[in-house]
Amino acid sequence: MGRSTFENSDNGLLSKAPQPVQNFIRSNEFFGRVAVIYGAYKITQLKSAALKLQGKDPKQLWHNQHSWAGEQMYDLCISLRGFYLKAGQFIGARADFIPEEICSKLCLLQDQVPPMPAERARQVACEELGISDMSEVFEWIDLDKPIGSASISQVSRTRSTTEQHCWTAWHCGSEPHGRPLLIVYGLTRGRMRRVI
Repeated sequence: MGRSTFENSDNGLLSKAPQPVQNFIRSNEFFGRVAVIYGAYKITQLKSAALKLQGKDPKQLWHNQHSWAGEQMYDLCISLRGFYLKAGQFIGARADFIPEEICSKLCLLQDQVPPMPAERARQVACEELGISDMSEVFEWIDLDKPIGSASISQVSRTRSTTEQHCWTAWHCGSEPHGRPLLIVYGLTRGRMRRVI
């Protein structure tokens, strides 16, 4: 799977850039990758026309193109997350006019979103809490195996230094104001309450 510019950046410099710069880079990455997918479709149209002129059926050609495009779109959505993930979920649910091969890949975004990399999750949590090390707040936290992951958040099992059992949820992208959101809930005597 390809990785976005943010995931490839040295020392996370791009994630520390001002929000307008991050938005510009994400938009450029999106349009660059979409241009490749679109270009491949135009080439496939030419190949299909040539096959038809030869009296051959282009069905397999189109099946291969749609399968490849579905993989590329899925990778794009996973790499850029946020809005792009939600858009991929919407497209994946539109089997009425989107090719089946693309829908079958994008529908995985409905309930099988890979979690944010543990290192990025650690960075988001530390930035939001204003700490340099997770042990300042958490006795332990399992960032490698989140309990759940979706388009806008993921949940990990934790134990904070003040609560017996905690569940942590954070936004995988950014709020409109450019800040990640971290919420820690504690489970005490069967009641869930916000801890941090």
